[in-house]
Amino acid sequence: MKWSKIESGTTLNINDIWGDYNQKTGEWEILAVASNIGSSSVRALLQINSNNVKQLSLSDNVLQLESIWFISNKCYYLSGAGIYHKKFLSDIKWKNNVLDITRYQTTSIRGVNINDVVAVGAFGDFVHYNGISWKAKGEAFLTNGSYRKVAIKGRIVVCVGGNYSKAVITIAKR
Repeated sequence: MKWSKIESGTTLNINDIWGDYNQKTGEWEILAVASNIGSSSVRALLQINSNNVKQLSLSDNVLQLESIWFISNKCYYLSGAGIYHKKFLSDIKWKNNVLDITRYQTTSIRGVNINDVVAVGAFGDFVHYNGISWKAKGEAFLTNGSYRKVAIKGRIVVCVGGNYSKAVITIAKR
């Protein structure tokens, strides 16, 4: 494996990146989200192919971006100031029901399948999508902090972040 620098074409902070093998094209699909969290409403969705980066259009309803997760040609999720989704990347509009899912900033989103998606965020918010609806898993309990990232492996979900300037790790067994 050889690493090489790729120019993103943006001065925004790249907050997250995700890739999945696209069965239709026979290639890896790699997307990244960029924004300067808390200081600007400017945001970008970047598509990376080989050594090229292309900025994809975003519908006007998409605000700050912090995280991305998807399964190629099945479902795409963006999170930040809300949770946004599409079935296909070529769909024109990102759908969201901001307050129907959570009222907090969503800092990270990951999934196992289209019916098993977890998002975390401000005040320890932790929500799960089961393929039908989003459910809050417990009350948000970080009084002065947030989860910054979530990861899923098998039956284990791990959230990391901070509360009152102290590191927080939460491990959940499913």
